[in-house]
Amino acid sequence: MRNRVDFVRINGAALARLPELLARWLPDGRVCGREYVARNPTRNDQQAGSFRVNVDTGKWADFATGDKGGDLVSLYAYLNGQSQGDAARALAAMSNGAPHGHADARSGAEPRVILPVPESAPAPVLRHREHGVASQHWIYRDAQSRVLGYVARFDTPAGKQILPLTYCGEPDGRQHWRWRSWPAPRPLYRLDALASRAEAPVLLVEGEKTADAAAILFRDYVVTTSPAGSKAAGQADWSPLRGRDVVILPDADAPGERYAAEAAQLARAAGAQSVRVVALPSGLPEGWDLADPLPKDVAMDVLRESVDVKTSPLACSPDWPERQPLSAAVVEVPALPSELLPEPLRAWIDDATERLQAPSEMVAAPALVTAGAVIGRSVGIHPKRQDDWLVLANLWGMVVGRPGTMKSPALSEGTRFIRRLAAQASERYRQDAAAADIEREAIELQIARLKRDATKRAADIEKFKTDLAALNSAKGECALQERRYLTQDATAEKLGELLRGNPRGLLLLRDELAGWLRTLEKPGREGEREFFLEAWKATDAYTCDRIGRGTVHTPAPTLSVLGTIQPSKLQRCITDAATEGRGDDGLLQRFQLAVWPEITGEWRNVDRWPETAARERVAAAFTALDSLDANTLGASTDHSEIPALRFAPYAQALFDEWREQLEVRLRGADLDAFPAYESHVAKYRSLMPALALVFHLLGVVSNQTEPGPVTLAAARLAATWVDFLDAHARRIYAVELNPGRLAARALADRIEHGHIADGVSIRDLYRHQWPALTNADNVRAALADMEALGWLRIEALETKGRTSEVVRLHPELREEAHGTL
Repeated sequence: MRNRVDFVRINGAALARLPELLARWLPDGRVCGREYVARNPTRNDQQAGSFRVNVDTGKWADFATGDKGGDLVSLYAYLNGQSQGDAARALAAMSNGAPHGHADARSGAEPRVILPVPESAPAPVLRHREHGVASQHWIYRDAQSRVLGYVARFDTPAGKQILPLTYCGEPDGRQHWRWRSWPAPRPLYRLDALASRAEAPVLLVEGEKTADAAAILFRDYVVTTSPAGSKAAGQADWSPLRGRDVVILPDADAPGERYAAEAAQLARAAGAQSVRVVALPSGLPEGWDLADPLPKDVAMDVLRESVDVKTSPLACSPDWPERQPLSAAVVEVPALPSELLPEPLRAWIDDATERLQAPSEMVAAPALVTAGAVIGRSVGIHPKRQDDWLVLANLWGMVVGRPGTMKSPALSEGTRFIRRLAAQASERYRQDAAAADIEREAIELQIARLKRDATKRAADIEKFKTDLAALNSAKGECALQERRYLTQDATAEKLGELLRGNPRGLLLLRDELAGWLRTLEKPGREGEREFFLEAWKATDAYTCDRIGRGTVHTPAPTLSVLGTIQPSKLQRCITDAATEGRGDDGLLQRFQLAVWPEITGEWRNVDRWPETAARERVAAAFTALDSLDANTLGASTDHSEIPALRFAPYAQALFDEWREQLEVRLRGADLDAFPAYESHVAKYRSLMPALALVFHLLGVVSNQTEPGPVTLAAARLAATWVDFLDAHARRIYAVELNPGRLAARALADRIEHGHIADGVSIRDLYRHQWPALTNADNVRAALADMEALGWLRIEALETKGRTSEVVRLHPELREEAHGTL
């Protein structure tokens, strides 16, 4: 029996030599802080960055694949394809002076894998000292059908274990089977079949079990795979695929997609004549592969059709035009100039966004939404001279941006002052509630005494009723209603209760709006969408009847909504809104203060204290907005229950002219083809006067503007803001306004990253459900744009009696794929 391995001692000894070992195992790495950063030699890693080793502890991780370990033993095992025990013994030998390291694995001190296995070698015993007897095994053979080794599967309580078994020669001359992998480059599975059917197309799958199943199901193909699973494609020898037509059928999960993309890249680099990754049909469960049965609603014929699309060799003929550049994926938008920031917000926003190194609109839009939420129903505006049409300042806004673009910090800064008001109100409520509890208990004692006295002696019933009613009334007055400004997560029913107790209005603040929007798409939540639509309008009563909560009647729910969202998640919502899906009810279009700013590559380190005076001016303004006096403002209740202002004469003339231009635009034919964007533009009718009201009141509370009608300056600033926001709306709704432009850029990115090969079918492209390429219309729009610019051609092919359209890539793209993909 072998001696017990002392992992702790071996790892400690290796840590003492860590710099030397890392330089030997990962020679292209460098020290960065407390980490050693290198390329991962077990895969086709193009540059250092994702593979890191902690130089203090030996912990390591590949953030691109999710592989990780807690010590140097596991690192050595990972790099050499060994078990933990074999790796520990090898490290122990190193500490005793033997040659060592991943780069020296072929030196005399390490066991040498003998290829092919000699005919005189004994049959292997497929039993592992830790995992027991193998439940399955697969034999690897070379082109002459000679044995190269085995791969065995063990079903253990911790899950399946897949281990290679090779015939090795020891430094002392002994030869025997060892649980160790082949040295890189490792052989492909079924090389004998590849050699014997040299003209057959190749079907590449992930894993030996899947390969055996594929060989039965797809007899027109010769099937192969690479050893060691989805994370070791870069360690295989792909040269047998030179000159072959290769079809890759991935597993139905993210690792399967990554393996397929990497294998496609490696097969092209090895000289494959054509490479195509199959788009799996929808409806397959997560993790499905060919060794699993198909779900009942997925036909085998559909899968066969995806695999069987045949493509002719690419004709690199001189009649291909020169490729023209594609348009940018997103519409350019202007930056928000400082002049559009109203007083008293300007100095604070300029300072905050410079310190954040973020565009001004990422703070300005949240600031305006929160200002409107604080104003709420305290005062509104009648936009027309002689009409009772009322607009309130409850605005909905969103900040759109990729991860890492400072959306959340900007949102936090932009909501600073409403959160301050909420914290102050919460503290006041806590203090007042304590006193109210004492008063209520005292009244309850008086009520108990009153009842007790009434039972002891004949009481004057009428006097008893009067006294009890007075005490109950006093007790009711002790019930405090907390002033709420915002909530971050609440059901529609709970929001109804909160709004009934806070008739001025609330802000629903969500750092990530995508999750909130998804909840409103769930079956059974349709009533919640209706509630939020009414809460944006803020003029009509809303009654909700539930068995649990009973009836909740809210006279006029008034809600502002604010949050952030990523572009890819927003595009799906836009698509739903544009295609008469569940999202075409106008909910998304209510986000009128939606900004998707340009993020440039410029950045500088701004490390200074915030401008306290600027912050305090804004804090004072929000406090004043919270205590507006309608009479002082000159607001009237002649035509509505809510006090309201009107435009000053010149401001009214500007609004009337602006409104006329908007209505002509909406009634023209230009927007007919874009219903989602048209619905968004239609809501500018209320956006402009709502912004004018906010700007006017900010000017009043900061002593920049006299109380009274909404001024021309406020109206002009509001109209300019609408133009600015419309530019952002065109970017946001680009998937509807110009689907080919966005989809073409997305398709080009997929081609350039090796996800799309020459000869792919059009149907396969939208089966993947990639962002911006989720349906046939978007894919065809992208293909039309790219074909017009010379990037590709559409070719019709016959497949088993059916006509299939496939995409032929420009010769330059195919050449680039061989060189870089």
